[in-house]
Amino acid sequence: MLELSQATTGYGKFRVLQEVSLAVSSGEVVCVVGANGAGKTTLMRAISGIIPLWKGSKRFNGKDVTRLSPMRLNREGIIQIPEGRLIIKDLSVEDNLRLGAYTHYFKTTKTELKESFERVFGLFPVLERRLKQKGGTLSGGEQQMLAIGRGLMGSPKVLMLDEPSLGLAPMMVETVFGIIAELHQLGLPVLLVEQNVRSALQISDRAYILETGSIVKEGAASELLRDEMVISAYLGA
Repeated sequence: MLELSQATTGYGKFRVLQEVSLAVSSGEVVCVVGANGAGKTTLMRAISGIIPLWKGSKRFNGKDVTRLSPMRLNREGIIQIPEGRLIIKDLSVEDNLRLGAYTHYFKTTKTELKESFERVFGLFPVLERRLKQKGGTLSGGEQQMLAIGRGLMGSPKVLMLDEPSLGLAPMMVETVFGIIAELHQLGLPVLLVEQNVRSALQISDRAYILETGSIVKEGAASELLRDEMVISAYLGA
């Protein structure tokens, strides 16, 4: 479904990713895990078109999308929930959610928009209760729910989540990973980038280990949870 092949990129003259290849198939949750500074956020930016590839290619549903702009990729159905959530804090919860549907807004009927809101509220009932509240007044966990809900308003064909547990209390981290597991059950393909290696592997089908801009190991998430290198480097004894 989504395929990145031999991707090399970075910033200015500084190379961050070196020949990274990965794939997300229909209905899968795939995680990319690694330490801070491994290149995980750069990987997400490269896939979503925020930074161009220096080398390599991107394909989505059999189509070459290497040179498409972020907006075109969004319209194709590749939607990223960025690290730090980046909601607009002075706008209401409702308006933040409406912005998520922006690229489809003028092609969307009122009925379809209403159905999108209902799907989001089904996953996040708290957002319906906070609908007229400013986004900046929500708790950190609620803001993460709003960020995911905003992404879902865009009718994603694959949802990319960049460090969704960052800065959250342990109980809310568990809630967020539960939401990702629920999206998995609904059949939505998810590409998850996380520092919380154990939690990410527990809810994923497959995983890639990223170190200093290169994939050093890949496989079934359940197998990597038992892998001695992964345990030693990321999970503790």
